[in-house]
Amino acid sequence: ALQKKQPSAALSKSLFQQANEELRVSEKWRRGDDGAAIRREARKESRELFRDARRLQKEAVSTTLRKVRVLCGTLTGFMSALQESKDDDVILFDAVIIDEASQALTAAVLQTLPYIKNQT
Repeated sequence: ALQKKQPSAALSKSLFQQANEELRVSEKWRRGDDGAAIRREARKESRELFRDARRLQKEAVSTTLRKVRVLCGTLTGFMSALQESKDDDVILFDAVIIDEASQALTAAVLQTLPYIKNQT
């Protein structure tokens, strides 16, 4: 919910919509000599829009993770969000508390270790 409030998230959503529209254009069959060229250009444009939208979405995730003091969620959800953030912007936490850890997969718990500040 906090991520959706970021300006880059709104722009990302708009770019995803534009990219989907370009993808629909590229799938339409057109008669004439320039039909294939139009479809190719639409596919190229949709790829660029998707790439820009994903970049903005990652930026929104990183910004949100940096602003909050306490974060609650599932291990899987956090790991995907953290892995989407930029590699040079590694986000470290003071502590990770895992509720019902006995039910969590060991691999999911171990994935949190690189994101803890003091690993003593």
